[in-house]
Amino acid sequence: MVMHTVAPHNLPMDSHRALGIGRDQGTIHAAWRAKVWQLGFFYSLAALALLFSVLYLQRRRQLLYDQLVFTEQRASLEIRWRLIMEATRQGVWDWHYKAHTIYISPHWTTLLGYDCSQPVLSQWKKLIHPDDRKNALNALTLHLRGESDFFESTHRLRCRNGHYKWMQLRGRIIERNSRGKAVRFIGTFADATEQQLQQQQRDLLAANVPGMLYQFQSNTDGHSFFPYTSNGIQDIYAVTPEQALTDATQVFQRIHSDDLEHVRHSIQASANSVAIWQANTASTCPVAASAGSAALPAPSDWIPAIPYGTAIFTTLPTPNSRRSSCWKPGAH
Repeated sequence: MVMHTVAPHNLPMDSHRALGIGRDQGTIHAAWRAKVWQLGFFYSLAALALLFSVLYLQRRRQLLYDQLVFTEQRASLEIRWRLIMEATRQGVWDWHYKAHTIYISPHWTTLLGYDCSQPVLSQWKKLIHPDDRKNALNALTLHLRGESDFFESTHRLRCRNGHYKWMQLRGRIIERNSRGKAVRFIGTFADATEQQLQQQQRDLLAANVPGMLYQFQSNTDGHSFFPYTSNGIQDIYAVTPEQALTDATQVFQRIHSDDLEHVRHSIQASANSVAIWQANTASTCPVAASAGSAALPAPSDWIPAIPYGTAIFTTLPTPNSRRSSCWKPGAH
């Protein structure tokens, strides 16, 4: 409030007059308070902006660091993967159905002499040997339909120089769409020429050996099977190599009941002692022959197995049984 005493000379007044002016305090400070609020709001926004900027920069720095670590790890894995592929002489392929693209490692060029930048899929189908094309494409079709867990095919491919080379392709579809169609298909390829030559030599040997050549494996759970048998198994046990590949039950069913227990115990004893296994057996079989088997087991930490052996058979007068003499295996 402001007061002032006045006594004008031109006005007849008995006494001095006091004039006063007063204002409400809230009204006086209203403008100041408004400015304070404006400044406070501005500085608050500035502080929040600064805080978010610091958090953003920290987050970005962490992301950049994580990306750097990921890049280094990925580079290390790629180098390791490349070294493994080179050491095992394998190549890789990555087939994206949706994008209609396929990546194939440069080892394809090394093995066959073709440019990887060319359409590999159509190239592969044309390069398959005519005698192998049907089986290779059937194996691929079965896996694309989901009727097999893995794709595997060993077939001949024509090299750029016109010669054929055995190749082994293995792969698996790792992604399918909602309709079950393949989206991504990855796998490996390798030169299988040496393995095929060895297989041909084994087949030639088996064709000229009386009886059969076999590889027998017995697991600790009691399951046994023949990873390899020559076609002679059909003459001795009337079982195909395919039937014996996953289960040896049919072979043991052919062994006469009087000999079966002895055969089982002798197999276990041979596996435990890693000694040569030999047995003379009688068998109920449509083929009138007698069989003798021998094998040399290999030591294993978890699978007692008799990996390699031979069996021979001789014809007996009895039409429903067969008996054999022992056969010693060759060098292991």
